[in-house]
Amino acid sequence: TLSRLAHGVYQLVVDLRIRDLAILEGALSRGPGGGMIYLGALKKSLLQSCPYLVVLLVVLLQLLRSGKDAAALSLLLLVPATFIALYGYFAWHGGLVLNLRYFLPMLPFTSILAGYVWREIAGQSGPSPWGIRAGMLVAGALFVAGVIVAPLNGLSIAVLEPVLLTLPLVLGGGLLLLLLAHAISPRHWRIALANASLAGLVVSFVWAGTVAFTYDFPRAWAIRAARHALTNEIAALVSPDSIAFVWSATPLSGLYELDRVRLAQTTRDNFKGFRPLLDFHLEAGRPIYGWFQPELWDEMAENGHLAGLRTIPLHEAGGMRFARIVELASSVAEAGERAD
Repeated sequence: TLSRLAHGVYQLVVDLRIRDLAILEGALSRGPGGGMIYLGALKKSLLQSCPYLVVLLVVLLQLLRSGKDAAALSLLLLVPATFIALYGYFAWHGGLVLNLRYFLPMLPFTSILAGYVWREIAGQSGPSPWGIRAGMLVAGALFVAGVIVAPLNGLSIAVLEPVLLTLPLVLGGGLLLLLLAHAISPRHWRIALANASLAGLVVSFVWAGTVAFTYDFPRAWAIRAARHALTNEIAALVSPDSIAFVWSATPLSGLYELDRVRLAQTTRDNFKGFRPLLDFHLEAGRPIYGWFQPELWDEMAENGHLAGLRTIPLHEAGGMRFARIVELASSVAEAGERAD
């Protein structure tokens, strides 16, 4: 149990690349270095997204050493510890997303803890702000580099893996060493190490924001914009009080805003309930639609799922076909009108 927990936590917190390559997951592939790819982009672990979160270990050390603010810090640490332990045990990375979406609720708590560490170190940094200024310069350079590199979407995964997956771990590791050195250093080293730690924190903060807004955000925006456009196109073809059988409900979830349009995701039960549900709504006189890959339409016809029925293609894009499903007895005139 402990081995499984440790392996899962390392995956989700430090590096997703150690995940077993033999595990096959739909819509996810692996890069040459083991990176997990979704929508042509690399998924990242918690520290690969936010390298500054190594401060959690420093807070833990603070608790063990002096017990200062122990009650408040313990409560704040309890939330990230619970999320990390739960999802780490099952090694669940959130599925078809660019990052670890199930860790989002704990980020306010980790932000408070990061602010606490910043305040504690800044109080020992002395009158000279050189460390912060150096950190700002490096962070600014990282930001400019990110803005310049971001439009170059043609960069291969092999090039991006060390930049997006290895470099943040180097930043986080360096920051952790500085923070630990500051925590255990003699008094005469404290000011220098405090400034260096603050500079490392600034670099890590800006790195996280730069990657989020120049790499993750444009890809997330693009997929949502594409789904919005697709939903609008399909919505124009759908009648009220109808049902649409779909391969996946997520890309067409905007159809829920229409009047009593039902989405039935057939892959949930491998088409076991497809025909009974279809016949039920057919008997009730409701319009019936389907949204599948062309080859899946053919397979459905061969398997008898469409016995006594025919399909009228209405829209085809992105490897998917949206069609009206009608009985063979339906009039040719009605079918033609619907197709138009």
